[in-house]
Amino acid sequence: MPKAGRWRAEEMPRLPQAATWEERLTLMKATWTPRPFWKLLGMEPVQLGPGYSKLRLRLQPAKHGRWPHGGLLSSMVDSSVGLALYTTYGPEDEDVVAHATADLNISFLDSMQGDELFAEGRIIRKARMAAFGTSEIRDSKGTLIAVGRATFLIRREPQEAAG
Repeated sequence: MPKAGRWRAEEMPRLPQAATWEERLTLMKATWTPRPFWKLLGMEPVQLGPGYSKLRLRLQPAKHGRWPHGGLLSSMVDSSVGLALYTTYGPEDEDVVAHATADLNISFLDSMQGDELFAEGRIIRKARMAAFGTSEIRDSKGTLIAVGRATFLIRREPQEAAG
């Protein structure tokens, strides 16, 4: 498969611009097929906003162990920022076919309590070909467990040359 072909998303349906964020979240949950990796980990979106997403993960000891692995927390950072980027796509982004993580950084700050984790992703800067975001992961008591940053490359359909 050519390199560019691997980048192409199977489909990137847009969220309706006229709907409220709560309606968009409801529509997303009802119509989207969850990403297989999200399903495997048990992540689900619980809140959306402009340049914002919140994911929840209920820890299952048989699947996740007694404490979450750093890779699990990194996946939550990546996914929450990726979904936050998705919320920024409007009519001017009809040519976007995919986005992919280019850089990911996470700092682990504390141990968790309880059986749920929440990752809040925010886009801090979006340009035509790249976006930059942050994420905070908290446990069910609100303790800040980890913070992360992610850079995404944005793939767009090639523009036809004028002439």
